[in-house]
Amino acid sequence: MGKKIVLPKGMIKALHNLRLLGNDAVHVEARAYAEVGKREVEVAVDVTKTILQATYQMDAILDELEGLKASAVKAEEAQ
Repeated sequence: MGKKIVLPKGMIKALHNLRLLGNDAVHVEARAYAEVGKREVEVAVDVTKTILQATYQMDAILDELEGLKASAVKAEEAQ
């Protein structure tokens, strides 16, 4: 994925760890994690949300920020 889209190295590492966590959840013999419990799942969901937002929503967020900046400039010019 890191070769297809630009992601910080930390996110690439998080994806790798998320993959390992998923392996442990479905393959008992692959136990890199001692237990896949509620907290591990919560963190996995947070990582997934962050990566999806960075991948699919960043342009919209940046566009909104540019719109706010343009509105502030117009308001300042009007004064």
